[in-house]
Amino acid sequence: MLSWVDIALTHRPEDEYAKNKQALAQQLLAEQRANNKQFSIILQRVKTAYSEGRWNDAISQCDIALELRPDSEEILRIKRDSIRQLDIKEKVINFLNRADMFFAQNYTARLLKRLAKFSTLILQIPKLYQ
Repeated sequence: MLSWVDIALTHRPEDEYAKNKQALAQQLLAEQRANNKQFSIILQRVKTAYSEGRWNDAISQCDIALELRPDSEEILRIKRDSIRQLDIKEKVINFLNRADMFFAQNYTARLLKRLAKFSTLILQIPKLYQ
């Protein structure tokens, strides 16, 4: 839009309508640049939180980024994976608590069954314990 306005102003330098459109185009361009810069900063925070295994932080940063760009596939993927990793982490904690309880009560058979479930869960997420 800005290039069309510039062309119009070269032919009619005093056209008020073209000047208003030029100001609007420059304002929109500045807003777009600011939004792009803010999105890239938030995207970097999302990636850092995700790589460090801070799933809650990654999810909250994804929500902020999705307000700026709701169609970002990368952010949606990271948010889905972070929610999944958080769910797995909660399941692992639950399994370990139950296994500890069975161990305390000397239920060896139940303990082995719980540990088998736990080991299959751990194989799905080798990244969790790095």
